[in-house]
Amino acid sequence: MALFISRYIATHVIIGEVVERVSQMKKVLYVTTVSGTISFLTDQILYLFDEGYLVDIACRVTGDINRDILAKGCVVYDVSFRRSPLTLDNLRAVKQLRQIIQNNGYDVVHVHTPIAAAIARYVCKNIPKIKTLWPSVNHVTLGACLSN
Repeated sequence: MALFISRYIATHVIIGEVVERVSQMKKVLYVTTVSGTISFLTDQILYLFDEGYLVDIACRVTGDINRDILAKGCVVYDVSFRRSPLTLDNLRAVKQLRQIIQNNGYDVVHVHTPIAAAIARYVCKNIPKIKTLWPSVNHVTLGACLSN
C-alpha cells in the first residue's frame, strides 16, 4: 500500500512539473502539408484554446477549416507546401514558414505530415527557445515520401 501511494505521489509531482512547464508556453503553431489534416487535430486544438494557449495553423489551404477553430481566433497561414519533396514550392514554403515563425514568436511548433514536418524542423533548427513536437505516428520512410 505504501509503495502504491508513493508511486501515486511521485507520478503527480512529475505531471505537475510537466504541466507547469507546458503552461509557460503560450503560443503554438500547428504545421501540416494540407488543411484536410486539421480535421483530425480539431479536438487537440480546441483543448489548447480552452487551456489558454494561442494556436495558429500553417498549411496549404485546400478546403474549409473547422468553424469552431476559426471562431476561437485561430489564424490560418496559407503556405505553399506540396506533398512531393522535389518541387520548388517547398523552397518557397521554407521562406514563408520562417517568416511566420519569426514574426509571431511561437513557443511550440507542432508538426504533422512528413514534408511539412521536415520543412518546419529545418526552419526551427536554429531558432532559440522554440520547441518542436513531432508525434511518432508520423514516422515514415524517405521512399514513401518520394513515391508521393
